Amino acid sequence: MRSIITALIISLATAISYGKTMIVIGRDDGLPVTGATMLSASGHIVGVADKNGVMAQSDSIMYPITIRSMGYEVTTITEPRDTVMLNTVEYALPEVSVTATERPFRRVVWYAREYSTGTTGMDTMQLYSEYMLESFFVDRKVKGYHSSDAGLTTKAIKRYARISGTNRTDSIFMPKESDDITILAWGGTFCKLPEGKIEETTAIRKGALTDSIVGKYVTDKVFQKGSSRYTVITDRLSSHKNHSWSPSLFKLFGMTIDIENYNSTFCFQQNEHGVYDTYDLLYSSVNLDVLARGKIFKWLFRSKEPMKMNTYIELYPVEITSHSLEEYKEMRKDKTPPEFILPETLLPEIPAVTELKYRIKTIGE
Repeated sequence: MRSIITALIISLATAISYGKTMIVIGRDDGLPVTGATMLSASGHIVGVADKNGVMAQSDSIMYPITIRSMGYEVTTITEPRDTVMLNTVEYALPEVSVTATERPFRRVVWYAREYSTGTTGMDTMQLYSEYMLESFFVDRKVKGYHSSDAGLTTKAIKRYARISGTNRTDSIFMPKESDDITILAWGGTFCKLPEGKIEETTAIRKGALTDSIVGKYVTDKVFQKGSSRYTVITDRLSSHKNHSWSPSLFKLFGMTIDIENYNSTFCFQQNEHGVYDTYDLLYSSVNLDVLARGKIFKWLFRSKEPMKMNTYIELYPVEITSHSLEEYKEMRKDKTPPEFILPETLLPEIPAVTELKYRIKTIGE
């Protein structure tokens, strides 16, 4: 706890001295809001808070800007600040529907939204995606269960896109999955669920509000315990030298990428046992910064320079139901796209996205 407070003091002093950074903290507990995302009025991602809640403020940023982070109210600021305090939002898990018959399969339906931006020397691209996803779990070994179903399976997608060129062109549309711009969508690759059970750390159990684990190079995990939530923030690049990762798989297809920031957050509803799994998950979020420098990217987007991609993903559970083996098998085979279910605790869209969706809908009519 002392090290985090020290880091916050240093960060705040830097912000006051240079006016180039801003610190984002929770109003209730004063803890840094790691991964808080700053979006411009046009809907583009222009900054992400680091593990100390510190966010760079570029001179080129146009205000007002919106700061959003799962678990906190969306906040808009109209001018540079040294510190921004976010108000906490309370969440609740969806009710579990259980019948008297034997139903060992638990189905979780998820809603996710993804804000993605991409910039090249020629174009600025904006892609907003909404997903309905599905997972199946069992609490014990059951014949007929496919363990791969514990992951996120995409059942339905809606996408909205905008491309603005340096030559003042501006196009909006609903892209098909085969369109080049969908390469900005990383949700299916980097959005994950907790792996196994997560226990509160010893320090947290003894009353600490925060704790951390150091990775190979930097802090790997930060744990925070509030009045009703237990949050685990993971820096998935903590064991990569220079805090950068270039997956070999992408290189094989001429799609070399450098992942420069990859943070994931799991927030659980507290329980008396201090042990959490997917059933306790209130929400999850991902921040991702990617430099795409492979030949395929340059060819697709007609650019000689690498493309900068920024992504912010929110994931919410919206329905949990129990099922028999027969029902489970039938649902696995069902390819009918489900209706979109929006969680009651869904953070409001940024105005730029609402306007984009409205304009596209109007064109369609």
